[in-house]
Amino acid sequence: PYPLEEDARNLASVLRELQTEHRAASQNLTCAFRNMLGDIEGYQVQQVGGYLVTKLHHLGVDDESRAPLFELFQESDGTLRLLGILTALYQEPARPLVALEEPELTIHPGALSLLWEEIQAASGRSQMLITTHSPDLLDMCTAEQLRVVEKVNGITHIGPISETQKRIIKKKLFAPGQLLREQGLTRTEESI
Repeated sequence: PYPLEEDARNLASVLRELQTEHRAASQNLTCAFRNMLGDIEGYQVQQVGGYLVTKLHHLGVDDESRAPLFELFQESDGTLRLLGILTALYQEPARPLVALEEPELTIHPGALSLLWEEIQAASGRSQMLITTHSPDLLDMCTAEQLRVVEKVNGITHIGPISETQKRIIKKKLFAPGQLLREQGLTRTEESI
């Protein structure tokens, strides 16, 4: 069950392990999931034959009753992606490095700031590496958190944003996403 595979093929195993062995992490994951989606109350993992099946509890019509459990194949891509990201953030023991490629994809824009809060909280347990082209996600970052990646003559260069753009962001003249839209982000020349 540990660690969560890159393609999340062992998601059910990781979720079951969290429920049985790491209750606090499971409760935190469930709370974050509920805050972002609103109508999901929790998850359960059942063994069916030789397989593990994950189901999500949805709130009923009157908030007191529960609608039927839904298996993951019945859920939206955004719900599945969010469950996978949160599981990566809350897996126990925490991974030294968690890399998320474009976490904003298929996520409702209204949930993006809540997801960013979870990523920020997880950065206290794991080093976070996130790739994105989303101006909205960039606007949630500080200038110090940003790195520009570009390929020059077949060689990939990575570095902090230029000092000029850092000053613009710090003075709140533009947000990082606005800079990306208007002129693109530029990296410092002494980057690796």
